[in-house]
Amino acid sequence: MIPRHPLIFKVTTICATILLIGLLCYSRESTVIIRKEIVVTIPPYDFDDSYNDDGKPTTTTTDLPTSTTKRQMFIDGDALEYSIDQEKCADDRYLMIYIHSAPEHSERRRVIRNTWGSTQVLTKHKAKLIFIMGEVSDLNLQATLETESDLYKDIVQGNFTDTYRNLTYKAITGLRWVTENCPKAMYVLKTDDDIVVDIHRVVRLMRSYIENKWGKTNILGGYIWTHMNVDRNKSSKWYTSPDEFPEKYFLKYCSGSAYMMSYDVVKKFYLKSLEIPFFWVDDYYVTGMLAHGTNVTPTSLNDRYILENKANIPGLLKNDTKTRFVFVHSPNTSMSNLVWKNYLDRW
Repeated sequence: MIPRHPLIFKVTTICATILLIGLLCYSRESTVIIRKEIVVTIPPYDFDDSYNDDGKPTTTTTDLPTSTTKRQMFIDGDALEYSIDQEKCADDRYLMIYIHSAPEHSERRRVIRNTWGSTQVLTKHKAKLIFIMGEVSDLNLQATLETESDLYKDIVQGNFTDTYRNLTYKAITGLRWVTENCPKAMYVLKTDDDIVVDIHRVVRLMRSYIENKWGKTNILGGYIWTHMNVDRNKSSKWYTSPDEFPEKYFLKYCSGSAYMMSYDVVKKFYLKSLEIPFFWVDDYYVTGMLAHGTNVTPTSLNDRYILENKANIPGLLKNDTKTRFVFVHSPNTSMSNLVWKNYLDRW
């Protein structure tokens, strides 16, 4: 019933307007990169007719198996746009670094900018760094991101909603940005924003070991998972249904925490992503499916990582006399700073 008192009517109208605006802002959805849907026809199995004693078939046409169809989704590169973009790499860049980051992880980005991703460190190693993320519905957070981008010039935001199930969009956004904007880079490093990198030794590893042993092309190196089970636990955030992925095990692939690629691999992966059906598990999609589709074989660097959530990180680093650990998963800011101090002490 509409209020009859003018003051009550006015207040009700104002409240309703505010609520409507709030709902519109809250439900604002960004565009989705998946634009191409292809219907694939699966032919029936071979059918052998059988006959009775009269020479007549024992089955009718209604018994014959029929073709089935399946809808498959593909990334549409033409639909990908950048809500926030950055300048291209300079031609002298040796290393391009792109980091998967959630929009609300400003503290993690701050720590990286003050440690292994600082301007001083990047300049020393002729490296460029960007943070890849998606769009948000929170207008205040979006305004904060734009201010952060204006200040640091290192955020790239794609036109997809930043959610866990959209991580593959984030991965393709990074591959495309590097492909188009950093073609002179020799190597590319992808990490997550909770990884601390001994960037000095990573670059030395590239120059003194990878280039000499593996060459400068067709390179994919990281922490390799083999014979990994597909998660069928419906209460898990990694749950993958049989319809999404029918096999019980994944192919060999790299942990998304950090992996290294030569530039040509980045380009091949991006172009192949336009041809291979979309799969939401980004680590596997990129370093498993795209690698398999481009004949790129991942090489193990497992002994260079500390990834265990309950690992004694200070103890492992203290006993790392050969300074092999260069990628460390950090649970918080204080640990990130401790790991970075340890790296600096051994430079």
